[in-house]
Amino acid sequence: MSALSIAVISLAPEAPEVRRLLFTLAELGFDATIFPAVDGRKAMPVLEDGESVDHRKALLRRRATLYTGEIACFLSHSRAIKQAYARGDERLLILEDDVEILAGFADVVHAVTALPAEAELVRLMGLKRRRRKVIATLASKWSLVRPLRGWCGTQGYIINRAGMAKFIQHADVISMAIDSFYDCFWETGIRCYGIEPHVLVERAHPSSIAKQWGKVKPNAWTNLRWQVFKLYRGVLMRYYRLAHYSDFYPNAFPDDSVKFARSKSNKKTRYSNSPNTLSR
Repeated sequence: MSALSIAVISLAPEAPEVRRLLFTLAELGFDATIFPAVDGRKAMPVLEDGESVDHRKALLRRRATLYTGEIACFLSHSRAIKQAYARGDERLLILEDDVEILAGFADVVHAVTALPAEAELVRLMGLKRRRRKVIATLASKWSLVRPLRGWCGTQGYIINRAGMAKFIQHADVISMAIDSFYDCFWETGIRCYGIEPHVLVERAHPSSIAKQWGKVKPNAWTNLRWQVFKLYRGVLMRYYRLAHYSDFYPNAFPDDSVKFARSKSNKKTRYSNSPNTLSR
């Protein structure tokens, strides 16, 4: 049992960049281990007992089947979480092998591990700029925020034991990429937070865990079912946010100083005057 375990998911554990990441973590006082990534670059990965892939639901969600690399990436995260849960770990920090650590990483990780159990998943970086509610200040200058929609990306995050249990409950049937799974928090009930400014950045070259899309099938029937399912999911998302109103409102876009790789800056940024704090 561990208060915090750290898994670096990698297909190339001996690569210089991966060894440098492990060295940096060690210098900061973190004992990280390599979790061998599932390889889906050339073929469909072998599924273990209880694991399955639902391509029909993937078509319903996005009009495309899942690519083998996406399935492998999902399995890599899923198996790392199941292993940590079986060990009895209280929290698991997952890092993909294509990240670089930024200033404040250690302070933020220590602060996140001290948060109450309701912070079930905390992303240390995100790819898309979203409206969010500022919840608390961590380590003097970082903010814990609750995004109104998914941040996109699973390059680095901390998931606690309650979050692991919810993940395991919903993750055996794979119908979407791992970051989409977390972004659909209203389906899983996982309470997802983020850190601003980010304390990780994705290196500017392809990850060793491929995440390309599967084959798109844009026929009329698929498009119709996708539109209906999209409407249904939108209703569920809005109902969840209303049912947990105080978790998400009031909210605002982040300051332009917070960089999101897949979003342009927002010129109409407004701030909430009274950020809440998590009860302890």
